[in-house]
Amino acid sequence: MSDASEADTTSDAEGDETKAVEATPEQETKADVVASASTDRVISLIGGDDETTWVRRKMVVFRRLEPDDVRTAGSFVVEESPYLEARLVELRIPKKTHREMVALAKKRRDTLSIASGLMRSYEPAGWLLAGAGGGLVGVWLDYLPFAFLWPLVGVLIAGVGVGVATRFGRTNAEAEADRRWGASPDKKDHDALARELAESWAAAQASLKRESGFHTVIRVAEGSVDPLRLASIDPRPYAADPPLFDPDDFLPSEESGAVRYELVHATGEVVTRALEGTSDFAES
Repeated sequence: MSDASEADTTSDAEGDETKAVEATPEQETKADVVASASTDRVISLIGGDDETTWVRRKMVVFRRLEPDDVRTAGSFVVEESPYLEARLVELRIPKKTHREMVALAKKRRDTLSIASGLMRSYEPAGWLLAGAGGGLVGVWLDYLPFAFLWPLVGVLIAGVGVGVATRFGRTNAEAEADRRWGASPDKKDHDALARELAESWAAAQASLKRESGFHTVIRVAEGSVDPLRLASIDPRPYAADPPLFDPDDFLPSEESGAVRYELVHATGEVVTRALEGTSDFAES
């Protein structure tokens, strides 16, 4: 991984030396909202200072306010808790890297896709089972003559057989697709880029937390029954080895709308929220 991919975080002119205000749940002033609509930190994943064109997007990060803390001027008070503050950071990668990601993701998707067909779809088995099940209920309720019983049982057995055959067919097709991708020369490039992005992003998160105290994931209330967590919509790699990437994770919010973040409940439910008063970069 290059020196640039260590994800050094740099500050804009305003830096971190902004005037602090007391950590209270009061409404922000108009000046605060305008100031916080910009980013005060740039995180470059891959690429150096010689890069001229970037894919850029803004991301919400969070910090907990302890009783004796002060709130950073220009930060946001998120609606989930007046004792958390949020700021925006810029995440960017070179456009040429993003084009490479798009091409590799498409090759991976195309290679792992399985051919469509009746024996690759569970719909025929579902039709047979649903029809036979409904007919048998009709016989039981005397809506249909008893003579329909055994033909319907035969349809039911046929549905089970088609389902089993479909399962084996899909399993074999998926195994063949995995074999094709494993033998593809593009897999090495895909996995190398995915690992570099994952390692760079992990270093960036650690640097952000160490230098500014802001997190990409934070719990709303310690010790609560339902520990709501606020999370950045970030390019966190999936739980895979090697990690995966999604090129769309690096694009601005749709139609340059407000910057979004996620609410994650203990049940696993995830809700997306927009941070009021913000706007992402225009997609270019």
